[in-house]
Amino acid sequence: MLGELLESGRLTSVIDSTHPLSEVGEALRHMGGGHRRGKIVVTCRRLSRSRVAIRLEAAPCPGS
Repeated sequence: MLGELLESGRLTSVIDSTHPLSEVGEALRHMGGGHRRGKIVVTCRRLSRSRVAIRLEAAPCPGS
């Protein structure tokens, strides 16, 4: 069912920003700022030069 929704275009993922691995600090600051409107993608290169993505998730701070 999920695949059907994606294929039909009725379900889409929202990417707020994309950052290279060398700018992961900026990606984390952006994520912590609380103003993002979608997922933040961090890309890195493998030795084969293909691109892979690392998913960052915001977690609540203990005691907040």
